[in-house]
Amino acid sequence: METPSFKMPRRARHSVSYLLSALLIVSALFSSSIQTMPARAAAQEFETQGTAGDLDPGFGNGGKIITDFSGNDDTASAVAIEPDGKIVVGGTSTAQGGNSDFTLCRYNVDGGLDPSFGSNGRVITDFFHDKDSLRGIAIQPDGKIVAAGSALEPGVGTEFAIARYHFDGSLDQSFGSGGKTATRFPEDAEAAAVALTAAGKIVAVGTASIRIKPRFALARYNSDGTLDTSFGTSGIIVNTLHTSRAQAVALQPDNKIVIAGEDKDAQNFVLFRYNSNGSADTSFGIAGQVISGSFLISRAHAVALQPDGKIVVAGFGQTSIFKDLFGVSRHNTNGSFDGTFGSLGGSLRTSISSRDDRATALTIDSNGKIIVAGFVGAPSDVFQGFADFGVVRYKRQGKVDNSFGTSGKVVTDFFGGSDGANAIALQADGKIVLAGTAQSATNDFAVARYLVEDFALRFEPPIVTASRGTTVSVDLLIDHVGGFEGSVTVTPPDLSAIGVTLKPVDQIITTHSKKTLNLKIKPTAQVGVHLLTFKGQDEQGRSRTATVSLTIQ
Repeated sequence: METPSFKMPRRARHSVSYLLSALLIVSALFSSSIQTMPARAAAQEFETQGTAGDLDPGFGNGGKIITDFSGNDDTASAVAIEPDGKIVVGGTSTAQGGNSDFTLCRYNVDGGLDPSFGSNGRVITDFFHDKDSLRGIAIQPDGKIVAAGSALEPGVGTEFAIARYHFDGSLDQSFGSGGKTATRFPEDAEAAAVALTAAGKIVAVGTASIRIKPRFALARYNSDGTLDTSFGTSGIIVNTLHTSRAQAVALQPDNKIVIAGEDKDAQNFVLFRYNSNGSADTSFGIAGQVISGSFLISRAHAVALQPDGKIVVAGFGQTSIFKDLFGVSRHNTNGSFDGTFGSLGGSLRTSISSRDDRATALTIDSNGKIIVAGFVGAPSDVFQGFADFGVVRYKRQGKVDNSFGTSGKVVTDFFGGSDGANAIALQADGKIVLAGTAQSATNDFAVARYLVEDFALRFEPPIVTASRGTTVSVDLLIDHVGGFEGSVTVTPPDLSAIGVTLKPVDQIITTHSKKTLNLKIKPTAQVGVHLLTFKGQDEQGRSRTATVSLTIQ
């Protein structure tokens, strides 16, 4: 996706309080220090940890992270979550002389830079010692990281640029030439997004010039970085139908390629769909294309697929007062607008600030809710001000979800300068991660993580001791996070083999924050230390576990 550019003034803000985070840490240390504790009365109820949309106090500094690379301007454009929960952020770093490079960093789950990745969590890659720009990343099933963007080759022009990295951040020498490949189009070309097929091929989309005018461009690569000659013309496609820019891509399960961007001539968003061989999918829209005639979205920046195959697009457009608004539309599988979505025949618009609000990223959570992020309160020719991270959550049918943030909306500032989110990803636990840019003395990588409705299990005390022929009680605490109010089904382990009887015996279904369990130790129970793991599952299918250590004497 294209990163919007603004002139960024400063302002002062109050610092974020970390009291909740500190209290949680002290509580955890106290719990872990308990070695033996007799059965006791009911534990104090656990207080709800924030509400959905609050910054996550367990991440970085009060939910936010800033990373500088060069002492000059750095911009994060992409984010992805690894299977182990680590967060990979990609973007561009500018050197002192004005050249720029691909830049990656990886964070641990708590937001600290991962020292096992690159140099203290950072990786910088140069192509031709000139201007390079990373725009999209994707993570392969084997953990390798694919980054796509552009590289300026002196005397040649700007090209699609792809690099692949091992899990430790080193360039994969089996890919392209030394881990990198650059693809020349007839004229200058820049990749804006990347996606991976189930077969391991790499699809990059962006913009190529034809007689100076921008056009949608695609390239597909084999897993070794060579162009896939079975796709388009020798692996590349340039769509000559419109003066247009591609900003985002999504791959359907049948390997059809959906691209979202803007029609520069009509100043409307445009969708294209291609078959797996690169030919236009004539079953989609008109000759493979859908162009919005609505002013609701003048530029599409993001696209995602629902499990039912419907296509969700996010971007921004202007109203009659020339203010940009978040715009979202949903399309049926044939490209037509889904009339059941939003209030405007398949589209919706959302104003967050009194100035320009520009959506640049979207994702769909496991409940089917649509989460859109971008720049909020951006300055324009008409409105002056400061941009911030902004995120809005919508219900499945396109209504703002008032259970998230303030009336469905969250705005986050970093240093009082202008900030903006360019990318979004969801963790396995549903927490929302935004990546973009924050302004202090210079522009730096900025990452924020937000709470969602969730639950966690823990035992109090976590370690208990009992003698044969006695009964000991322990409290299973269900921590409600982000306003979670659903029921949790707790399944106990089979304790018969060690000679312990549990009451209640069966699965526990509860909406409460605590359940007291009684462990009856038979006279013939096995002496020793036993780790008892209980599994909890909520109505959305999310699973959490908690383990209590039982020592039988």
